[in-house]
Amino acid sequence: MTIEFVGLPGSGKTTLIKTLKENKMNFFSYKEIYDLYFENLPFPSFLVSKLKFPLEKVKYLSFVFLKDLFISKLKSRKNWGFLKPLIKKGIPDKKERRYFVKHFKRRTSLQYIFSRKYKDKVLIFDEGELQILMTFLRKENIHQIKKYNANKVVVLSVSLDVALERIIKRMQKSPHKDNLYSETSPKLLEIKNNNLSSILEDLTKRSIPFFIVEGGMNFSDSLADFIKIN
Repeated sequence: MTIEFVGLPGSGKTTLIKTLKENKMNFFSYKEIYDLYFENLPFPSFLVSKLKFPLEKVKYLSFVFLKDLFISKLKSRKNWGFLKPLIKKGIPDKKERRYFVKHFKRRTSLQYIFSRKYKDKVLIFDEGELQILMTFLRKENIHQIKKYNANKVVVLSVSLDVALERIIKRMQKSPHKDNLYSETSPKLLEIKNNNLSSILEDLTKRSIPFFIVEGGMNFSDSLADFIKIN
């Protein structure tokens, strides 16, 4: 089962996932399922010594991974192709846009692979496809989404003021201030908030269950029950 955490920057997605782990909840985060997948890939171990490739590189050469990746990219292109002009309009800088698209394709492709390969496990994504959609989607385009990868969605709801305050605090501590600077725009946060509302309306129409965590970062028994973690 795939569960995606979505919310404004600064809403506390990462913090809440850490809290779930601290409460001994039984699930796999994105990084954990990533490591599990590649640890169990069949790969030609002789290449490690013969070609002096790092182990991770060798695993990337695995036929199994390349096959999974090819299939997932075809599915991703079919599902998210309509986003291309929206992303181009939203990120004028070509270099920055190329980096973002590469990141988006990688995350959505791996999310597609993992959600189908590990159906018997609880997988939690905090930077998945919905988080990307929240930035670039427009209400008039939402009907073009063919299918979501998430089975359930946890929405971290905070006010624009609280989100902005948390982002600024994070900027002061982070060495990557430039990457966070654009998130401090109240106008951009308002757009993301409106897009999130549109996504929730669409999830309701498609009967995809979602759970709203008011204030963000708040662990509760109700949340644990929603995720169905043993």
